[in-house]
Amino acid sequence: MRGKDAPFHEYNLPQLLLEWLVKTDDFIGIRYFSTRNPEATNSLFLQNYVFPAADLQSVGYSQRLCSAFSLTKPVRVNEAVRRGAGLARLTKNNTQFRDFTGTEHSYHDTCYSHIEAFLEDQHLYTLAPLDVSDV
Repeated sequence: MRGKDAPFHEYNLPQLLLEWLVKTDDFIGIRYFSTRNPEATNSLFLQNYVFPAADLQSVGYSQRLCSAFSLTKPVRVNEAVRRGAGLARLTKNNTQFRDFTGTEHSYHDTCYSHIEAFLEDQHLYTLAPLDVSDV
């Protein structure tokens, strides 16, 4: 098939990979890099993640994914940026990058770095699967 009604072939490989991922116990997710801008030279910021719930429940969350992640209590992004800006970093990310205008920046000076500093200082909680007796 050709033309506008043809299937999108660029989705074939990701679909096959996702089907395999749901069936394996070796991995819980995939990361892929994505950009339509050929001038975007730093793919550090252009990453996507997929974590399928392979063990579907009629109610509640995937047990497999609940055991894989730790969470902080919710906080607004602007609050995390503000509070993280003054914190010392546990790990120093000295990555330099250029924006779309060609200006060089230090990752350490970005709001993302401040959010990481804030999150490194937070207590982590596990996400418990929902108790079906509560539903």
